[in-house]
Amino acid sequence: MYKIVFLDLAIKDMENITKYISHSLLNKTAALKLADEFLKTAQSLIEFPYKNAEFISAKKLKK
Repeated sequence: MYKIVFLDLAIKDMENITKYISHSLLNKTAALKLADEFLKTAQSLIEFPYKNAEFISAKKLKK
């Protein structure tokens, strides 16, 4: 069985995106739906780990 691990950078990105939609665009419902989709999509990788291409960053990520 596989385990999903989010990078801190990915978590910050997801938070910033949903905060922007909720606060700047004033659409809390859409922000919550998107956050739910982020998590459902990530969780689906546990069952089908090879369904998406592996991401290879052009830049070295900070730790």
